[in-house]
Amino acid sequence: MVFFWKAGTSYTEGSGLRIEFYTDCMITSQAHLMTVLKQLLKEFWLPLLAAIVWTSYNIWEVPQWSIRTVLNVWVPTFFFVSWLASQWYRVRKQQKVETGLSNIEERIKQTLAELDAKTADLAAYITGGESVCWLIGIPVVSDIITEIAVQHVGKHPLYEVNARIVDLEVFEEIRRNLPHDHFGRSETYHQFGNLIPGHTLVVPANISMGNASSRNFNIFYTARNGSFTQELRYRRVNGGWLYATKVSRGNITLHEQVQEGFPLNANGGIDW
Repeated sequence: MVFFWKAGTSYTEGSGLRIEFYTDCMITSQAHLMTVLKQLLKEFWLPLLAAIVWTSYNIWEVPQWSIRTVLNVWVPTFFFVSWLASQWYRVRKQQKVETGLSNIEERIKQTLAELDAKTADLAAYITGGESVCWLIGIPVVSDIITEIAVQHVGKHPLYEVNARIVDLEVFEEIRRNLPHDHFGRSETYHQFGNLIPGHTLVVPANISMGNASSRNFNIFYTARNGSFTQELRYRRVNGGWLYATKVSRGNITLHEQVQEGFPLNANGGIDW
C-alpha cells in the first residue's frame, strides 16, 4: 500500500495528521513486504541454489549454450526442487500440528481429570465423602464411663451423625434367656449432629463396665454419607481398662486403633 502527498497542497493540522497516517502505512507496508521476502527466501533458497548449481554444471559440459538452453535446464530444476522442498515443509508442518494437537489433547484430559477430582471433592464436602468417626468411653480407669469422646476420621465433615451402641454381653444374655422384644435393653442411642475434621466431640454418658474382665460393644452409625460400623473391645489389665477398636464399611476397614498393652491372641491378633 503506497500513498502520495500532492505537492502544493496547503498544510493544515488535519493534512498533517493525514501525512503522518500515510507515512505509518508506508512503513507498515514495507515491513510486511520484508517479512514476505524473508519467508520466500527461507523456503526457496535451496531450490534456487540447486537450480543454479545444476544449470552451471550442464552449461560447463556444453561448449555452446544459449539463454533458451539455460532456461530449459534451470526452470525445470528449480520447480522440481521447489516441489520437493514444499513436501518437506508440508510434512514438517503437519508433524508440528499433530504434536500440538496431541499436547492440547493431553492438557484437555488433564484439565478434565482435575475438574472431576474437584467436583468429587466438592460433592464429598456436601455428603461427607469417605469420612467416618469412632467413639471411646472416657475415662476408662473406673467401672463407670461418664463421657464419650467422638473422634472424626477423614478429610470431609460428617453430617447428621447418629449412633446405636449395642452392649454385646447384654445382647447375648437377652438372646439366650429373654424374649427377643427385650433387645432394646442392650441398645443406647445417641445423636452427634455434625462433626468437623480434626475435632473431637465429648458428650455425657453413663455406662457401667461391671466386674467382668472384658466388655464388647458394636456401634452402628448412620450419616449423610451412609452407614458404617465400629467394633469396640475393652479388656481389664492391671485394674484398668484397655481398648481396641476398628471402623469398617462393609468388608473394608477404614480405621483401626489398638491401645498399647491390649491382650492379643495366640496368633498375635485381636479377637474381634
